[in-house]
Amino acid sequence: MPGRRSFVPLLPFLLLMVAGVFALDLITPLGVADGMLYVVPVMAAIWLPGRRMILATAAVTSLLVLGGALWSHPGAVLWVVALNRLFSLIVIWAVAVLALQRNRLLLAKEQAYQDAERRVQERTDALTEALEREWREEESRDDARKQLTGFLDVTLDAVITADEQQRIIVFNHGAERAFGYTAGEVIGKQLDVLFVQELQTLHRELFAKFAASQALSMPMATRTLVGCRRKNASTFPCECTISKLAVQSGVYFTCVLRDITDRVKADQALREREEQYRTVVENATDGVVVIADGRYVYANNALLGMYGIQMEQLLDAEIGDFIIPEQREEVRQRVQARLRGEPVPQLNEYTIRRPDGAVRTLQGAAGAITFGNKPAAMLVVRDVTEARRMQSDLLESNRRLQRALEDLHRAQQQLVRQERLSALGKMASGIVHDFNNALTPIVGFTEMMLDNPSLLNDKEKASAFLRQCNASANAAHAIVSRLRDFYRPREQSETFSPVDVNEVVRQATSLTEFSWKLHAIATGRAITVTQDLAPMPNIQGNATELTQALVNLILNAVDAMPRGGEITLCTRPLLDGVLLTVRDTGIGMSEEVKRHCLEPFFTTKGEHGTGLGLPVVYGVVQRHSGSIDIESELGKGAAFRIRLPAG
Repeated sequence: MPGRRSFVPLLPFLLLMVAGVFALDLITPLGVADGMLYVVPVMAAIWLPGRRMILATAAVTSLLVLGGALWSHPGAVLWVVALNRLFSLIVIWAVAVLALQRNRLLLAKEQAYQDAERRVQERTDALTEALEREWREEESRDDARKQLTGFLDVTLDAVITADEQQRIIVFNHGAERAFGYTAGEVIGKQLDVLFVQELQTLHRELFAKFAASQALSMPMATRTLVGCRRKNASTFPCECTISKLAVQSGVYFTCVLRDITDRVKADQALREREEQYRTVVENATDGVVVIADGRYVYANNALLGMYGIQMEQLLDAEIGDFIIPEQREEVRQRVQARLRGEPVPQLNEYTIRRPDGAVRTLQGAAGAITFGNKPAAMLVVRDVTEARRMQSDLLESNRRLQRALEDLHRAQQQLVRQERLSALGKMASGIVHDFNNALTPIVGFTEMMLDNPSLLNDKEKASAFLRQCNASANAAHAIVSRLRDFYRPREQSETFSPVDVNEVVRQATSLTEFSWKLHAIATGRAITVTQDLAPMPNIQGNATELTQALVNLILNAVDAMPRGGEITLCTRPLLDGVLLTVRDTGIGMSEEVKRHCLEPFFTTKGEHGTGLGLPVVYGVVQRHSGSIDIESELGKGAAFRIRLPAG
């Protein structure tokens, strides 16, 4: 019915209309006959389904009519208001009664439509009987054929009548649409022309068997599926019902055929999908079980394997039969809650005991479905026994690893303390040695002058002694300054300025030219310095400190090439800074030397080295927030790579 289809969008509109009329009633004086406006919602309620909605609308509007009389602004004589409201109530209920009668008429109309459809079907089923009556009354076959054709043309199904020789004598419009032939093209031809060639012999045999039987028709419950062939040679499946009619002129057979191509395709697609789903479920590695009415009704092979049972054992069991007792009631409650549509945790774990005594931990997710036209719960189950065992083993391994890490950390701290003490001892030894060397001339010359005061009268000799003492004191001061430079961090007040790293390389090369060129030639060595400088962005830093650090690296490279060689100074831009590389072809360093070369006072030059050159370089790089990497092997030279940030 129209009202039923429009019920959903009409109800909010109806409620809004009632509210609007009531609001208008409240703001207008009582003398105005706006009580009649309540009739409009009642008329609109005609389109609502069922008598209850109409009665409810009439009742609500009646209450609002009375409420409007109580709460509206006064503006008329009481009897006028009462008469107005009474008349409105009479009209409202009259419209409601008319609406109810209209709905009853519509329901009766719908029932009549259904009855008409049923009568059409009954008339179709009575077709054979009607034909028999018509043909008995008519002597002429042609007249009977015309009357039958006129009657059959109203049906959509293909209706075909053949004589005892299986020649077609009636071919209705439904048959023309189904087979593509016109009636004139097939009248008089054998019925075989409408069936596929492979089944023609079988059809003839069935036709002859039915003709020889005493039955006048095949009941609807025994419809036969046949293969039909169109005029264009295409085939289609159809459903066939056959009846026979004996008249004076002979026996006639009527076939009612219906093209069921779409239904067959739908059934085939449904079967394929069902087979696909069944294959997926049956071959899934996770278990799938369906529970309905408190019992198991289906399970796939994976679940049966998890439970260690056969399907018959599962179907005979109830929920919880295999679950350990302490979890049994909880699982039942969760399944029932899922069937009621209540929220439950998505994943649940429970433990089962198999018939063979094995205990397994399962993890399942439940969902509500319909199985066999009944509400059911489907559980997808996964065996997590091994996963939980591995998880437990992993936790235990983690605990053991944590204890081992703690022991290692304690051992590492102890080793660091030992290394620090060792480094402090080396540093103290170096400081003592260097300070002794610096203090020896001072002590010696001052003792000489104390023992021989007459030396003070010789101003030239005394001045020489004092100059020697001053030089030694300056040397001691230099030792302390180098130590301070190595350990001094960058102060917050210290500001950096833009530095051209390529210019630093050129400056350091010039400052050390005496050592790597003139002095080397004097000692019989040939040393060359090669600059491989790429265009570089400026960095923020201290140009003097960077130059001094590079000078130390060049001088170290000169000392590492007693037979001469090549020093390469290379610069390259990086995404976040610059790379400065100092490479030599000298004697290289062992792993032991490379590990300690940045420690203060560590030297391989004996009395000729202070052991502060590379530590000072390291301190400068650290104050510039950079890093230094060392690559070296004995006999293969060394490479110092310094990375400095751009900012």
